[in-house]
Amino acid sequence: MTFNKWMDKFMEENAIDTEQILTVTGPSGENRIPIARVIEAIKSSPIHEQDEIKEMFVKTGKDNVKLFMTYIYYMANIMAV
Repeated sequence: MTFNKWMDKFMEENAIDTEQILTVTGPSGENRIPIARVIEAIKSSPIHEQDEIKEMFVKTGKDNVKLFMTYIYYMANIMAV
């Protein structure tokens, strides 16, 4: 299964709302980033990073939504401008 299909399945199985807006602070101030945009960025990451992301969530259990959302917030903070 490709990473993108795996990610889509993970989000569907765990009812992740991709339309949810995350509010994070970047150098320019408050940023509002939809989860869908963060997922797009993750899906476009290099293959070795995708492999590490998938491995992390497979090891911790597919239904570990709290950890997943912590990671999504972390990535949104990196994306903030």
